[in-house]
Amino acid sequence: QVSNNPKHIQRFEREAITAAGLHHTNIVPVYGVGNEAGHHYYVMQLIDGYGLDEVISAIVSNADSNPSVPKKLLSIADKLSLRQQAETGTDVNSKTRFQQVAKIGRCIANALKYAHGQGTLHRDIKPANLLADAEGTIWLADFGLAKAMEGSDVSRTGDVLGTLRFMSPEQFAGTPDARSDIFSLGLTIYELLTLKPAYGDSNRSHLVPGKRSVENRIKPAASLDPRIPKDLDTIVMKACALEPEDRYQSASALEDDLINFLEDRPIAARPPSLFDRSYKWCRRNPVIAGLASTTAILLALLTVLSSLGYYRAKTDLSIIEFEKQRSEVARNKAEATLGISLEALDKIYQRFAPDSIAQ
Repeated sequence: QVSNNPKHIQRFEREAITAAGLHHTNIVPVYGVGNEAGHHYYVMQLIDGYGLDEVISAIVSNADSNPSVPKKLLSIADKLSLRQQAETGTDVNSKTRFQQVAKIGRCIANALKYAHGQGTLHRDIKPANLLADAEGTIWLADFGLAKAMEGSDVSRTGDVLGTLRFMSPEQFAGTPDARSDIFSLGLTIYELLTLKPAYGDSNRSHLVPGKRSVENRIKPAASLDPRIPKDLDTIVMKACALEPEDRYQSASALEDDLINFLEDRPIAARPPSLFDRSYKWCRRNPVIAGLASTTAILLALLTVLSSLGYYRAKTDLSIIEFEKQRSEVARNKAEATLGISLEALDKIYQRFAPDSIAQ
């Protein structure tokens, strides 16, 4: 219900018309806006499904044992692979669920990229505004309308509390921009990963400007569930940074990093090490990596064999040289001995023979 303040009504109509101009496969289309007997309304496509807040609630409450939970809701949760969690999850199931959450985040980031390109902010990204239909398609609802329906004199109670839970500090201060939607989407992805809110309904300390907000950063998602991949946790933490300049600066940048994660490529949120790049390249290209590894092993083996051959040849040459030198020494000794013997023999001969020869 829009207040009777002419300014609020004008803004409601203007932003409803703006939202009606958005045409994206994951944005619930607005067909028109009007006024009937003082009731201002907008007409949008009916999405036969449930909000992700209801899906999360059903998962957390173990809906299988609750007959009041609609079967269709459980079917949608299964369609999205979001029910493959701790109580049923092997590592493979957990991996599937985390990838599915990343796909949802990528889908909404793409919708935000389009909307931001059209000069429109959402300003109320949260699980309740992400609708999942029976086919598992995610729709972003209430685009650009939440802010229009909220006046500055409206008490921050009821549904507004839910909005504040996903609100960025700068939006709370009245200066939102595209990075504010990124912050809200980051908190939404965080809740889908951990099945727990990043901030409770009564926790508003992160909205306080200044240094105090730094002390109220959310805990890493991986600290609540160690199975959450490190890269995905890094992406979420960057999106949820309290200072706008520390976040992704565009929805496109967030989408790109989520695609990097899904395709097992290095993410931009942190500089990848050489080992990370090599490991992920090998995972993406197992055949080439296998051939390269085989070639590297053969080259290494060839290098080792060549080194051994060189060492052995060098050793043999050293032995030959040593034997040659030893033979030379022996020959010199023999020649010296022979010289001494001949000299001694000559002396003996000179002693006895000269007189006889002289006569």
